[in-house]
Amino acid sequence: MFLLIILTWVVSPIISKALYLSLLLLSGVLGNLLADVLIVSLVNSDGNYWSFLTTFGYSHGIVGLSTSITGLYIFTLIIFVFKTSKDLPQKKFRLSALIFVSFIGILSLILNFIWGQWFTITAYVHFFGGLVGGMLAFIFLYRQHKKLGLKTHDINPLK
Repeated sequence: MFLLIILTWVVSPIISKALYLSLLLLSGVLGNLLADVLIVSLVNSDGNYWSFLTTFGYSHGIVGLSTSITGLYIFTLIIFVFKTSKDLPQKKFRLSALIFVSFIGILSLILNFIWGQWFTITAYVHFFGGLVGGMLAFIFLYRQHKKLGLKTHDINPLK
C-alpha cells in the first residue's frame, strides 16, 4: 500500500481521477488475464516450452492489487518522463519519490532472482500488469499528442 500511495501522489497532478481508476482496473484485470492465458498454455503444453518457465503458484490462484500497482508504476514512470521533463526542477521531490520506488522494485527483482523465484505466476502477473500499464501510457501520450496537434519533435523528453 505504501507504493500505491507514493505512485498516486506522483501521478495525480498529471492525470484525471477517472483515468487513474481506469488504469488500475485495466492493468489489474488485463494483466491477470494475460498471465492466466500464459499459465494455462504452459500447463497444457506438457513441458514443450523452456524448462525455466514454471507454473509454480498456479494452484493458489493469485489475483491481487499488486498487478494494478505494477501497471500504475510503469504508467507513472513513462508519463512522468514525458509530461514533466520541461519543469523537472520544480518536480524534484516527486522525482525523488519515483526513484525511491524504482529502487525498491529493482531490489525486489534482484532478490527474487537470487531466491530462485524469477519465473513464477507472481512474476507473470506483475510483468503483464506492467505491460498493460506501459501500453496505456503510450496510448495516453498518443491521444494527448493528437489532441494538441504537436509535431513529433515537440514532445522530445530530452529537450
